[in-house]
Amino acid sequence: MKNLFFSIFLLSIPFSLCAQTDYYIKDHTMTGGIDLIDGGDISNSMVCQVKNGNSVDKYSPNQISEYGFKDGRTYKSFQIKTNDYLNSYFLEIVVSGKLNLYCFKGENISTRYFLLKNDSNILIEIPQAKNEYRALLKKVFWNSIEAKNEVPYIHFNYYNLKKVFTNYNHNNQRLLPRFHYGFVIGRTASQFTVVGSKNLYSIPQINRKWNFTVGAFMDLPICSSGFSFHPEMYIKRNNITLSYDTIYNNSYDVFINNKSLSIPLLFRYTIRQKDNCPFVEIGPIYSQAIINKNSIYAYRMDSNAVTITNITHKNIFQNINGGISIGIGVLANINNKYAIVSEFRYNSFAKKLNVITLNELSFNFGIEF
Repeated sequence: MKNLFFSIFLLSIPFSLCAQTDYYIKDHTMTGGIDLIDGGDISNSMVCQVKNGNSVDKYSPNQISEYGFKDGRTYKSFQIKTNDYLNSYFLEIVVSGKLNLYCFKGENISTRYFLLKNDSNILIEIPQAKNEYRALLKKVFWNSIEAKNEVPYIHFNYYNLKKVFTNYNHNNQRLLPRFHYGFVIGRTASQFTVVGSKNLYSIPQINRKWNFTVGAFMDLPICSSGFSFHPEMYIKRNNITLSYDTIYNNSYDVFINNKSLSIPLLFRYTIRQKDNCPFVEIGPIYSQAIINKNSIYAYRMDSNAVTITNITHKNIFQNINGGISIGIGVLANINNKYAIVSEFRYNSFAKKLNVITLNELSFNFGIEF
C-alpha cells in the first residue's frame, strides 16, 4: 500500500509542476522552474525562449517537443505544411482530451486550427470554408448527438471552437451561445406613484393596474460566454380613471390615456443546457409615450351650484421615462431551434416632481428562435 501511494505521489509531481511554473520537455525529460519569455503568438509558434541570466536560450520545434507557461498556455511541436513545404512549428494546445484542438498563428496568414484524436498521431487541419469545416466536424462528432446538433451554429473562431470541443470532451450538454430572436406577450402590474402630491391637486395613491404587453427581442452572444446583449421592444397601455374628494369640499376626476413604447437594453447571463436554461438579466430601460392624453376636472359645490373646471395645465404622466430593469427566467428548449421563454421582470422608473411615475412587475411568456 505504501508503494502504491508513493508511486501516485511521484506521478503527480510533473503535473503539479506544469501547473505552477514554466517548463519545457526535451527528449521526454521535463525541465521546470525556468523563466520563459512570451514573445507573442507568432514568435511563440516558431521558438521557445528561456531566460538564462543575462542571456536567452532559444529552442526550435525540432529541439523540444513541448513547452508551457505557468498561466496555462501550452505549445506542442508538430510538422505542418506552409508555403507548400513541411515545416516544424509550435501549435498552441487549445483543448486537450479525447479530441485535441490546436491553433497556429503564423506571420501574414489567418489563424489555422488542427484536430487530433487522442488515439491517433495524424494531425487534421480544419478547413476555413463554412461548408467544409462543418462537414468535417459532423464526421468527427459522429458519436455525440448533442455535438452534431451544434455543428450548424459553429463559427470559425478561437472561442467558438474551444467551447464546442470542450463540451464534446466532457460530454457537456450545454448549448453553444448563438444569435436568437423571438416574441413575447406579458401581463404587467403597474404601480403608480404621485410625486409631490400636495402640489398636484392632492391626488391619492393609485391602485395597481394590470395590463397586457406585446413585443419582440434579440439576443446577441458576447464571444462564446454565457453573457449576451438582449435588447427588447414592446408596447404597453395604461388607462386610469380616478375620482376623489379633498377636505376642502373639492372633488376631482382624473383621466389618463397612455400608450408607450418601451426599450429595455439588457445584459443577460444564461446557463445554456440541453433542456432548461436559467438566466438573469439587468440593464437600463427607456420608455417613450406614443399617446399621452390626460385631464383633471375639478368639481366645486357652492350655493347648490356645481362648477366644473378643467385644471390640467401640463401632462401629469411623463412622455419620456427612464429607469432600470432586472429579471430572472428560464428557457425551456423544445428542440435545437426553438425554446419557450418564461420570465419575471421588475422595472423601476425615475421619479420626477409633480408627475405620476410608475414601477412595473411583469410576467412574460414567449418563443425564442
